[in-house]
Amino acid sequence: MENGKSFLFQRNQSLVLPHFQVASLSQIDWMALKQAGFKGCVFDKDNTLTVPYALEIHPEVQEALRQCRIAFGDNVVLYSNSAGLTQYDPAGDEALMLEKSLGIQVLRHKDKKPAGGPEDLQRHFRYAFVIMLSIRTSLRSTIALYLYKILYM
Repeated sequence: MENGKSFLFQRNQSLVLPHFQVASLSQIDWMALKQAGFKGCVFDKDNTLTVPYALEIHPEVQEALRQCRIAFGDNVVLYSNSAGLTQYDPAGDEALMLEKSLGIQVLRHKDKKPAGGPEDLQRHFRYAFVIMLSIRTSLRSTIALYLYKILYM
């Protein structure tokens, strides 16, 4: 980190802006993203894979998550400001329940996103291109796709 900012975001601020938006996860061509060079996918939890505070996948996104896992295998994780965050889930109990329910790993981390966390993603993923999917607060019905290129020092 330099000046309290992650190396990832300090180098290229455009990486923290959505690169495109879709109305539904089902509109995403996961294999096309994989063929374009992306190596993994990071999902936000609330309003992306689950309703807020729920521990099970929302039925409308179940098939999209399955297709994503076909494309990226075990390189699909959930990155949440609740499950896996030591401040709210210190023993990792919620993370474990979600892993069992969703079938994907929940990233354990100590800092809330977006202020912290890129280092956790860098430690988890050992390659350059990762997709992050999240609902924009002002557009709850629109999925914002952030196509991150993780930069290593």
